[in-house]
Amino acid sequence: MTILVTAAGGNQSRRLTPKLSAMGHQVRAVRVSADKEAETRALGASEVLIGDLSDVDLYTHSLVGCDAVYHIGPAGRWTELEMGHSMIEAARRCRPPHVVFSSVLHSIIDIVRHRFKRDI
Repeated sequence: MTILVTAAGGNQSRRLTPKLSAMGHQVRAVRVSADKEAETRALGASEVLIGDLSDVDLYTHSLVGCDAVYHIGPAGRWTELEMGHSMIEAARRCRPPHVVFSSVLHSIIDIVRHRFKRDI
């Protein structure tokens, strides 16, 4: 199974990528900057794509050929809401069998990153 993992430089994906890889999955990781591509590959990603996933066409391109997406909205990025909406549109276009949206437990707490997740 090929799984797209977003926010590949973040805490959650640094724990998730090695586990998915160890289970035999191909991990296509997306990160916003290229400076740690080697580190992402060392964690088990078979592909590393660089870009801002608030661009729906880039998100769609990243998702083509994947069996699943594990979308992690990167905390503290003002484009998180756009990334979430891009994920939804890319999933509509590509129709992966599985979409996982990593959110928060209490999205009603009135802080920016919780509001973004609630709205997505």
